[in-house]
Amino acid sequence: MESNNTVVTPKKKLSKKDINQLAWWSLMLQHNFNYERYQGTGFGAALAPTLAKIYGDDKEGLAEALQEHTKFFNSSPPFVPFIMGVVCSMEEDRAPRDAINAVKNSLFPPIAGIGDAVVWYTALPLAAGVGGSIAASGSFFGVIVFLLILGAVNCLHWPSAHLGYRLGTKAIDLLGEKINTVATAASMVGCTVLGSLIASYVSFAFTIQVPLTDTFSLDVQSQFFDSIFPNFVPAALTAVIYFLYKKKHVKPFVLIIIVLVFCIACSYLGLA
Repeated sequence: MESNNTVVTPKKKLSKKDINQLAWWSLMLQHNFNYERYQGTGFGAALAPTLAKIYGDDKEGLAEALQEHTKFFNSSPPFVPFIMGVVCSMEEDRAPRDAINAVKNSLFPPIAGIGDAVVWYTALPLAAGVGGSIAASGSFFGVIVFLLILGAVNCLHWPSAHLGYRLGTKAIDLLGEKINTVATAASMVGCTVLGSLIASYVSFAFTIQVPLTDTFSLDVQSQFFDSIFPNFVPAALTAVIYFLYKKKHVKPFVLIIIVLVFCIACSYLGLA
């Protein structure tokens, strides 16, 4: 006799249009950001239309799914649709609730690490640097360039949503192999961009002249600092500000006041 023990895979209900809609809704991820659930309610709201299609007439299943997906969540917004896609794939396959929650909770910390390195440490400084340099020359096009680069980052919502949906639970294995490499590479690029921005846009020069003989005076800035370590003073000032912000937890507004007072004092005393 033939065995009838066949595994029935649930039929896929979501189309490309549904995943595109998911990506659109994910743009609203932080519109209800709060310190209880962070992005949780935005995550659940973005998933709601696709979950409604998946569960159909199963109102209890839909309510349970929405209740779970509005709990605490926090990750990098442009890459959150990747996690949403994975979740939709598992919901569609009727995976156990514990498994879906475990996958979601194991994905958002590494995705946050990659996303922060790519967006905050690379794309945003690059957009500000390129746009700012163009705007500094008096061209309004600098603002457009800045917005275009940020817009390109937001366009990542669509491919990441489709990629997550296609991969499903395979995403964990993929990230497990590549996450350290991607995060390290993104951090290195970000540090390089920030370093170049410091050298290009942080400007401070001493005007001190040290007389060595009756006919020769040493220019502290050009003949000492710049000859040994070009842009040393801007780099040192940036390092001090970073130390105060990161280690001493000085607020940005206070740091701005400190920098202003320091520059005015140096100018008044004829030091810079």
